[in-house]
Amino acid sequence: MAHKRLTRRTVVAAMAGAAAGLARPLVARAAATSVRIGMIRALYDAGVAIAYTRGFFKEQGVEVELVPFGDTAESNQALGIGAVDAVVAGISAAFLNAAARGVTARVVASGGEHSPGHGIISLVMRRELVERGAYKGPADLRGRKLALGRYAPPHWLVKKLADQGGIGVDDVEAVATGIGNALPALLNGAIDGASVLEPYASELVAKGNAVRVASMDQVQPNFPAGYLLFGQRLLTTEPELGRRVLAAYLRGAGAYRRDTADPAGREAVAQTLRGLQINASADMVSLGFPDDARPSLHFVDDFMAWLTSAGVVRKPPRLADLLDDRLRIQALADLGGHL
Repeated sequence: MAHKRLTRRTVVAAMAGAAAGLARPLVARAAATSVRIGMIRALYDAGVAIAYTRGFFKEQGVEVELVPFGDTAESNQALGIGAVDAVVAGISAAFLNAAARGVTARVVASGGEHSPGHGIISLVMRRELVERGAYKGPADLRGRKLALGRYAPPHWLVKKLADQGGIGVDDVEAVATGIGNALPALLNGAIDGASVLEPYASELVAKGNAVRVASMDQVQPNFPAGYLLFGQRLLTTEPELGRRVLAAYLRGAGAYRRDTADPAGREAVAQTLRGLQINASADMVSLGFPDDARPSLHFVDDFMAWLTSAGVVRKPPRLADLLDDRLRIQALADLGGHL
């Protein structure tokens, strides 16, 4: 697997190249079966990771290069200029702002969702707070220090819990510990809890003397974890290639779903993900995939409205306008109608 990282500098350089005649090499590449897929090594990259590792792309006659990125903003920018052909992106301000700018990309399939039993974002609290009754429910979040990423889905979970408790999200102190420091911060009492993704939530419960008190699937069921996005090449220039890429991806998502439902398969999946530098463990909460891989829009309008009111999203897009179901429906038909 290629591990060349596209940084902001290289993306900007690629944009300059586009102005100087990038169309010529893109036309030459269009006849090939090689495809570049961006990934940020998050759990919602699981469908791509399984399809890549188990040879599903090759079975479709597609050679895939996985291109790592540091964050969603970088991957979305690379997709917009054609530096990669597809990415799986988490729902974020960066994604929504890129969509509002009219980036030529479409959501073609689910990258996973927080379906019941698959809440991969959880709020965990220090065990002693729970056991002595200092934390009994969302109202007790007032004044608490929580490790979380601001204006991201973990922050959204805390916001919705604060709403349930009759307090404001600003009544909760967001602490930027960084994920690597959340465990020692919990253990030494520097923070009261954390709202984090898997596998970190499960690690904090296992090692940080913490209790999982809520998860996204309980508070915002079926909220999207991520989306698979295609750029112009796979959507319009070579849609047949796009169909084959999507068929392989859907097989990967289906295999992930089946294997994580089986205790014997969970460790194999975790090993596969770790082999591609995606942090995973066999005992973590697994990502949910709907049977038809349809992208979820549950609660997304509310999430966008919150980000817009906070000023981190400038102009919310209409997500329904970003969906393109044609290739997913065709690819599903190839797989018998379901994952």
